[in-house]
Amino acid sequence: MTAAFGLAAGLAWNEAIQALIERFVGPTSDGLGGKLLYAVILTFIAVTVTIAVSKTYERIAKKEEQAAEKRHHDRFHVKKK
Repeated sequence: MTAAFGLAAGLAWNEAIQALIERFVGPTSDGLGGKLLYAVILTFIAVTVTIAVSKTYERIAKKEEQAAEKRHHDRFHVKKK
């Protein structure tokens, strides 16, 4: 289900970016300029999203690891009073 929403969003962005390029760059006879600009924009977006997701995953994994270490410490170490 999530993949389907991701695909739909990707297709919507595809059309939106292409329309934006046509509006500002205008159609060229061979279309190469617009396609190149589209590829650069899409690559930038893909790299930015990939980095953001990776950093978010790393933060979550670090928090989970710290919580597991705390649970282990609390379970196996007796507190002195």
